[in-house]
Amino acid sequence: MFFTTTKTTSRARTYLSTKRLSLAASLLGLLLVASVVLMPGLASASEPTACAFGLLQCDDNGIVWGVDQVLGENMGAQLSSSDGLAEFIIMFGYFLRGVLLPFLIFIGFFFFLFNLARYFIFSVGNEEARKKAKSNTLWGLAAFVFISSLWGIVNILVVPQIDRERSICPDYLGAFCGNLGYDRVTGGYSGSSNIDFGNSSGGGSGGGSGFGGSGSGSASQNDIRSRLGELLFGNQQEQVTFNFRSGAPRAQTNTVGILPGTSCLDGFNTLQLAAEVENTIGSYLLSRSGGQLTWTNITDSNGPFSIQYDADTVNNRQIAGDTDLTIVHFHPKATPVAAGLSLSGYAPTPEDLNAICSGVGGTPTHVVVDDTQLWVLQGTSATCPRRAQEEDDLLTIGTLLQLALLPQNERNAELQLLYNWSDVPTAVRGEIRDYVSTDFSELTETNIVTMADTLARQGDMSISRTTPEGFCSSY
Repeated sequence: MFFTTTKTTSRARTYLSTKRLSLAASLLGLLLVASVVLMPGLASASEPTACAFGLLQCDDNGIVWGVDQVLGENMGAQLSSSDGLAEFIIMFGYFLRGVLLPFLIFIGFFFFLFNLARYFIFSVGNEEARKKAKSNTLWGLAAFVFISSLWGIVNILVVPQIDRERSICPDYLGAFCGNLGYDRVTGGYSGSSNIDFGNSSGGGSGGGSGFGGSGSGSASQNDIRSRLGELLFGNQQEQVTFNFRSGAPRAQTNTVGILPGTSCLDGFNTLQLAAEVENTIGSYLLSRSGGQLTWTNITDSNGPFSIQYDADTVNNRQIAGDTDLTIVHFHPKATPVAAGLSLSGYAPTPEDLNAICSGVGGTPTHVVVDDTQLWVLQGTSATCPRRAQEEDDLLTIGTLLQLALLPQNERNAELQLLYNWSDVPTAVRGEIRDYVSTDFSELTETNIVTMADTLARQGDMSISRTTPEGFCSSY
């Protein structure tokens, strides 16, 4: 009897030890799985994807920290300066979602597993300890469920899993959503990588920065492509910037050469020919040095839809005593042709108008040369930078100027198409609403240019259209 009892007890202990070992291995496996599930960044990191209604980017670890890294320096600065509370809420939400709550979930789950092990393994034979372990296990399970639920709520509020094609992008978020490839449902932006106002029903790609952007995407099937909008806000939109980097202009040899002593008229005739045959933009400074007229190539970088002026060359000319400083660049005819428009010339763009506020060379005159005539842009006061309303007006002025160069029988249809285009910026839609009822087919080119100039003068600048002979006679 004693031998039987001892043998039975030995088997029971062996079975219990085996069961404990098996349970311990199972708990260890669960803990390992939980670690991988709750902290996937320990195993691998995926490419960041857009989240928070397209405002930020996240990977498996949560937010890609740093607003500037996600939105770009300018966007980050704008968000932090104009809406610090919004940034705080966003970042705090991601701290909860990506750091605090996963940590608490891990602690709660570990607490649950630890007390489960105490109940089944470490406290066998000690009923008081098992009772306490059972209570703690239930509390750990409750905490784990509560925190997991809270984590889910935060995920819903901060990182909603919304279909990319129907994602929410409120109007007040402006360019943020477009920059991260999220579509606007109500007449907003579509595309990816950056804002792309130039998409047709078959897709498109943009370039540059500013009002337009680079990337590719597809417009909705109900969207009708606006050729005028393509030129103003889409793929063919011009980009004009100033580079204050010291040194000679880097792209002088990429554009047509004009000898310094060339006459005013010969210089502009040369640029008109360049506008007729060239595909890229070139920029020049016309000034008087020691009483003598001189041309200086200030093309720092250029392309089919972009020009960068060498600002320090302009400033150095002024310091050297040059007078009558005039920044000139030509508009290639190839650009409106690529947009599918038959324009009698190529008017200044919103970017050209904005360049008047450059702050170089004592606010010089700006001249835009197309293949038919010249456009003279001047600031009428020193009130730069512009106010927000004046910035919006630039888009409308650019629209009117391009409209003036269209054949009379095409103007009304093109304006209506632009107004109804789903990709037109909200600011432009509101501004041009007042002009939709106007019969532009009855107006002359001069009438419309005068209309644009009237609006421009509200923003302390003037616009006029002239010939090379007319400009040079009064220069």
